[in-house]
Amino acid sequence: MKRKPLDNPKLLAQCERVKGLIQETARVRAGLERDYFVRWHHYQLNPTVSLEEIDAVEQEHGVELPEGLVYWLNQVGNGGAGPGTGFHYSILPQKEPPGTIHGPLWKPRPWIVNRASEQLCETMTTEEWKTRFDRSGEYRLDPWERSDPRSRDDGTFVLSGMDTTYLAHLIVVGPERGKVVYMDYDYDCPPMWPKGSAYFLDWCENWFRELASGYDIDPTWKFMWQQPGDENALRRAYQTAPNKEYRDEVLWSFRKFPKLSEETMEFLQGISDPEHREFLENLLKKYAGKRDRA
Repeated sequence: MKRKPLDNPKLLAQCERVKGLIQETARVRAGLERDYFVRWHHYQLNPTVSLEEIDAVEQEHGVELPEGLVYWLNQVGNGGAGPGTGFHYSILPQKEPPGTIHGPLWKPRPWIVNRASEQLCETMTTEEWKTRFDRSGEYRLDPWERSDPRSRDDGTFVLSGMDTTYLAHLIVVGPERGKVVYMDYDYDCPPMWPKGSAYFLDWCENWFRELASGYDIDPTWKFMWQQPGDENALRRAYQTAPNKEYRDEVLWSFRKFPKLSEETMEFLQGISDPEHREFLENLLKKYAGKRDRA
């Protein structure tokens, strides 16, 4: 069945915002002696693909791609600039012109369309995950070529690298469909979910908004733990964090700013948790003399 034209005004506007943020990121980071991201994609986007091309891929592989990805492919680009190391290959395979296929990210495996990943369908503690899924002592297959049906990337495909041993996956099957999840290809750690929002377009927008704002997310692994947003967003996130681990990561996220406002410095000074005392002392020292009084 022919796909209807994309007409969701919210998603269309989000795609336009992301394209603007990519341009702004390239401008903000122009001239940096060592820009980690330039070597992967130079902030360039691959050409978009038509809805007919997307339909053909879905029919060939028996899968319906998440809405956010469809909008990205049709409105933004089929690879190129993206979170982490970026979509430095095509997301969907390119058949024309000849010679342009450079290892597309879309490498369909049978279980993508057959079943959802068990580990991505419910919330588990680290201990529960290790009991049920940890195979870190077993022989490890190449994460890009894995075909073992027990593999924990069921129902997903890889989008990009996130440094260390993590890859960002897009979930295409199951209750978490349309979300991005970070998965350790050494099998040593449970899945991690992006902060702010795990949905694909939100994830992309948060990444480029952080870079365009001049925040520190280099190397890329920082983004997996950092809370996106400005100082106001981080103060709110700390106050509403559901547990200590999340509060710890929000506090750690304050390190991404080049300087802190007086309001934020006073906020940090007012945190009385003894477990955070040493970290806060070091954080406040880091920003001493860098206060933003504007």
